[in-house]
Amino acid sequence: MRSDVRSVRSGRQQIYLTVPGSQISGGLTLDFQMSLLEPGRTVESPFAPKKIGNTVFRVERKILLEGIAPRLPMLPVSFADHGIVGSESSLWWLRLSTHDLTASASSAIWLWLNVDNPFIVRMLEVPDSPESEMWLRFLEIDFMRQLLREALSNDELSLQVPYPEESLGCVLSSLVTLLGNSLDQLRQRYQEDPGRLEAELQAKVGGVK
Repeated sequence: MRSDVRSVRSGRQQIYLTVPGSQISGGLTLDFQMSLLEPGRTVESPFAPKKIGNTVFRVERKILLEGIAPRLPMLPVSFADHGIVGSESSLWWLRLSTHDLTASASSAIWLWLNVDNPFIVRMLEVPDSPESEMWLRFLEIDFMRQLLREALSNDELSLQVPYPEESLGCVLSSLVTLLGNSLDQLRQRYQEDPGRLEAELQAKVGGVK
């Protein structure tokens, strides 16, 4: 996302940038840069920028949006609004906003929680209850199971590609290496006995906390 300011007045100046909340999660990096558009007629200092495009000033700020603890990217949604018949019986929906493996995982992966379901509503309203904790634990395991399915069905995923940190490709490849070192072997095992591979995943991520 980019915001261009064509001129800078003398004195104090404020720049505003609107960021769509549905496209960000976890962390936000702001990179502010001022570049030379027109060289001055007289330049006294040999260190002053002279060419168009020269960087005059640059600063970067990183902001944590949701704390530093890992969490599921959950979003309450009415499934009835998305045309699902009998939506009150549905629980959640793993939705990828993009399949670009270099995209940020925090903006690409969303777990939609169905607010038409009374169990989900109670889990959201009273998250500390024993029932809600049980549902949340089951949700976490199922979330990983569905991510594994996405990883094994993505023909472009490769364990040899150094995907950017916290990208969709990085998350999917890390999940694959949790179960083995060969993507082809895992795909073969999943075809032969998907239940066993999912049970191994449960043993990896479903331990008592």
